[in-house]
Amino acid sequence: MLSKRLMSVLFAFLILLPTVYMLGFGAVAAEEQTTLVVGVMGYPDSLNPFNAIMSSSFQVISLIYDMAINGYGPDNNPVPDLAESWEVSEDGKVWTLHIVKNATWHDGVPVTAEDVKFTIDYIIDYPYFRPDYQQSMAISYLSTVEKVECPDNYTVKVYFSEPLACFGQPFFFIVPKHIWEDVDPIAAQTNITCFEEDFPPIGSGPFIFEEAVRDQYIKLRANKDYFMGAPKYDYLIFKYYTDESTMIADFLAGKLDYIDLSPETYEQIKGQPNIVTYAYPSLSIMELGFNCWEDLTESKGHPALLDTRVRRAIAHAINKTELVEIALKGLGEVGQSILTPQHKIYYWEPSEDEVIEFNLSKANQILDEAGYLDVDNDGIRETPPYILVDLNDNGVIDLPDENITIPEDKRELKFSIWVDESDAEEIAMLPLIEEWLNEIGIKLKEKNIVDSDTMIDVNLSGEMDLYLWGWGWDIDPDFALSVFTTDQIGWWSDCFYSNPNYDELYEKQHVEVNITKRVEIVKEMQEILYYDCPYVVIAYPYDLTAHRTDRFKGWIDETEHPGASLDFEKWGYLALEPVEKPEGPAKMSLAWILGGTIVIVVIIAAVLFLKKRTPKTS
Repeated sequence: MLSKRLMSVLFAFLILLPTVYMLGFGAVAAEEQTTLVVGVMGYPDSLNPFNAIMSSSFQVISLIYDMAINGYGPDNNPVPDLAESWEVSEDGKVWTLHIVKNATWHDGVPVTAEDVKFTIDYIIDYPYFRPDYQQSMAISYLSTVEKVECPDNYTVKVYFSEPLACFGQPFFFIVPKHIWEDVDPIAAQTNITCFEEDFPPIGSGPFIFEEAVRDQYIKLRANKDYFMGAPKYDYLIFKYYTDESTMIADFLAGKLDYIDLSPETYEQIKGQPNIVTYAYPSLSIMELGFNCWEDLTESKGHPALLDTRVRRAIAHAINKTELVEIALKGLGEVGQSILTPQHKIYYWEPSEDEVIEFNLSKANQILDEAGYLDVDNDGIRETPPYILVDLNDNGVIDLPDENITIPEDKRELKFSIWVDESDAEEIAMLPLIEEWLNEIGIKLKEKNIVDSDTMIDVNLSGEMDLYLWGWGWDIDPDFALSVFTTDQIGWWSDCFYSNPNYDELYEKQHVEVNITKRVEIVKEMQEILYYDCPYVVIAYPYDLTAHRTDRFKGWIDETEHPGASLDFEKWGYLALEPVEKPEGPAKMSLAWILGGTIVIVVIIAAVLFLKKRTPKTS
């Protein structure tokens, strides 16, 4: 028979068994918190919606903040966001926005019309115009705003001096007045990244910023009170990489749920089990850009690149078709204009007779006739005794040598080129471009493959000669066109291009609400850029993405609804939910195993203890 002491121990543990079970079940429940993990090449430069540049930044910002009217619905169409509806006056000069009544900021403060008014006023700095601040991306959607009024807590009236064609499909995020009202707009544009411990990003969007480790990850928490409905999982982590092969290995191992792909890895991943891949036309361009900065006291670029004929000769030396086939594996289209075919009616392309085709003989002829000759027969052309800078009806005006002194180290056509290390396709293009330039007497003296931050710094400071880079444009063409205006030098302009005629056309299309007239102006602007060649637009790359189907369901087909991509905006994220796991007995058994194991271990220990304490008999 069992001793009374042992009986007491067993009775006590039978009483405790439900508690032990709950501990085991609690452990299972804790494990069931779900996290969506997205792999990204290149860490964001900022989470501040007023100064972010990189696409990886807006991928996160668009989940923390909301817009008033969201210009990027699932079908790349404008849809309600914080503004649940709106009306426009007949003359297009008054927009009335009706704000939702159930949105809150992440710190619990209600969102009201005053936040929308504050954001617009803050961007335009009404009534004081600050040109050094107002060259941000958002200003192109608000530049003719005269005043903003709030008749009540949930109505905003925006008054324009002239109607803005692009306001109906805008791109700017609403920020909380109670947080930003004491921040100087200049500081907001220049110093604050929202990675600072004392100034984290606080928005009204579906995800709440939790933590970030530079170059490693950003962790967001699902906003369970989101006014459009909470995400159906607990956390979202963006994991950042500088090496694509490592990211692909993690994706195949099931550590990542969604990634963007290069053309090389797209072919490797396509057809793998539990993986779906998408390839579809995008709003993106890839370009070979030139430093066109005419201020030679500031620019560190080669003066010969101010000559339109040099840039056009280089354009003739780029075999875009071969670059698309080799570097993009055919997953893209040959580029022409700075806008893309996805801009639909606004897109312009040259006719067969007008196209700047790949023709090395033509490129050499242009340089010969312009006086860029290989005087010493070393295979590298030298500059003539003058350079050609400003545009006239014939394309250029000659400036005598006494007006512009070309440094001795820049007498030869030897250029530096800069490439972002996170872009495998551009790196693959580099040796081909170098070979073609050699064929026309131009040498690449420096090939700089650098991180994204360095790339931004170099391009904003004008240190480069040539560079390979890319853009993901807005749906409305206004911002893309604004990048080439003189006002954007030192801000969004990476090529420092300036043309008064182009600037004038930009202002005209900016306020033209007659769609037919605006299309005509926009196409004329594209034609000017095509022949002036501040860029050689190489390609329109496809968006290439992949997701796993074994952990989450509800993925939206990006080929049919490109706005639902996880690269940007919230629609795809809100549609996802975890794949269901076995219910009932499976969960119970695991809990019982955990609890039962604890009970058995404790009983055995108790028996051994009591046995040890039992006195020996003689």
